[in-house]
Amino acid sequence: MKIFFLKKNMNTRIHNTLICQLWNSRTTNKKLAISLQMGWVMALDYAQSGNFIASGGLDNMCSVFQITEDSVGWETKTANAELRQHEGYISDNKFVDDTKILTASGDSTIIEWDLTTKHHGRTFKDHTGLYISSFINSFVLLSFPPFFFFFLEFLPFLSLIRRKRMWLTNTNIFVGDVMSVNLHPTEKRLFVSGSTDGTVKLWDLRVDKCTQTFRAHSSDVNVARYFPNGRCVASGSDDSTIRLWDIPSRRQVNQYDDLQNKSVPAVADLDFTLSGSTLYASYADPPYCLAWNTLSAEKVDTVLHTVRAPRLRIHPKGHALASGGWDCIVRIFA
Repeated sequence: MKIFFLKKNMNTRIHNTLICQLWNSRTTNKKLAISLQMGWVMALDYAQSGNFIASGGLDNMCSVFQITEDSVGWETKTANAELRQHEGYISDNKFVDDTKILTASGDSTIIEWDLTTKHHGRTFKDHTGLYISSFINSFVLLSFPPFFFFFLEFLPFLSLIRRKRMWLTNTNIFVGDVMSVNLHPTEKRLFVSGSTDGTVKLWDLRVDKCTQTFRAHSSDVNVARYFPNGRCVASGSDDSTIRLWDIPSRRQVNQYDDLQNKSVPAVADLDFTLSGSTLYASYADPPYCLAWNTLSAEKVDTVLHTVRAPRLRIHPKGHALASGGWDCIVRIFA
């Protein structure tokens, strides 16, 4: 029962069983468990109002559940909305408010949804995506020997066409999965995304095209987060680096890594303290979780974990850090 997603509020966790669990972080008691139709959930968000939870995963669908104050115990809830439009898995979702939500997918797109009408609005498509129709699927998968994909690693233009970045549905193959979306801390019409195309993109809900693109990562971007004041963005990648980007100047202003270590792990998740002075990051391999000084880019602490912690969040008031690990434990550090 590995934990795949963690949302700050009352410590909600979802793992590869058919359960979404809500915990009271003060008493450490479970408040609510919701039965899900599909166990492999990759995305979870809790609306700021506390009225809704949204989950998505390998079923290519975002399910939205309404939560009430008197919800307690084990409930088999019917989803308030089931949002179906993506042709790939749901990698992330974020509530804009109680009436709108963003979903990111392995089909290289981000979709804005109206929860009142349950219809999709704008579709954001600027992340690089390679589409191969079902007519040639068998040719691509069966006609190319394994060394072909190895050879592609050495072609800069075609480096995206790598086996590790491909996923197969019944009809299509896509690359350039959107792995992360994050809303601006004050301007909710703005958001940032990270993708396996190696880019970080800024968006405005009022227009279809991205407003800004940052390129420097040499591998998949797994997470992108706004700095608390909204003027910078941090991104974490499979290339083992975290990069801090200044939005007004359109430049990278800092980098956090330990490249002297020969076995540098990929960055899984990151978040800032309320003041922005410290950046916490989780990794795919030891040391699993580190704290960085945002200004000096020096490591200031190692947060003890014995297994991979793919998700971490800072409490909205800044006084605690929560992490979810593959040992099925949610830890809170204060």
